[in-house]
Amino acid sequence: MKLTDIKGVGAQMEKKLCALGIASVGNILSFFPSKYVDLGLPTSVLEAEEGQFCLFEGEVVRLKETSGRKKAFTVTFKDVISRKNTYFNAIFYNQPYLKAEFEVGKKFRLFSKISDSGFSLLVNPTVEPIDKLKLLTKGIYTVYPLKNEIGQRTFKKLVYESFLMLGYKPTISGICEGTSTPIENAITFDKLNENLTDSQFALFDTLYKIHFPKNEDECNKALETLSAVDFAIGLKTYKKIAFIC
Repeated sequence: MKLTDIKGVGAQMEKKLCALGIASVGNILSFFPSKYVDLGLPTSVLEAEEGQFCLFEGEVVRLKETSGRKKAFTVTFKDVISRKNTYFNAIFYNQPYLKAEFEVGKKFRLFSKISDSGFSLLVNPTVEPIDKLKLLTKGIYTVYPLKNEIGQRTFKKLVYESFLMLGYKPTISGICEGTSTPIENAITFDKLNENLTDSQFALFDTLYKIHFPKNEDECNKALETLSAVDFAIGLKTYKKIAFIC
């Protein structure tokens, strides 16, 4: 399997992945988050510290094109969380497809660092309309070291598609097969590829929880499980399941 076999990966995306040292589907699964952020509740820009990842909520006040070599536009938001008339700006580089989303009066949830605490500026934040939240809800948000090559949301989609290619599909409703355990209390997978062994299946279960943890405890347990695996065996197993490499 090649990177371009993954849904959403064309020649340009393959080039960006290679710039990150990712040359195979197996590399994608071993490209772990560098940070886990508990979203909790949104905060006001007045309370956020410069350089810290935070969740914000804002109402669109104005959209302005930014001149220069880099295609960019700036959106001014009114801080929904602050009780004062507080405003902040978000600048979006090379994402012209987002402009149509920012209608005046529409509310968004934004996840980003504040790059300048005095000016309250967010650079290329992850954004979602408040009435259509999927990623930016209460829970754990994973942050990957993508060096501005790829957006966080885009990379997460590629990770998810990689799991599907390997024969795993997250079960999102019903009861875990063969047990009476509700899905809400356990992440499980439909075993789509019957050629995978139980050890391969277990390893993918652990890897999935590292990439898409439901909470901090589950994330920590998955990381401990992976680190506890005997590497002599674990690497062989990993090479087997990464038949994609």
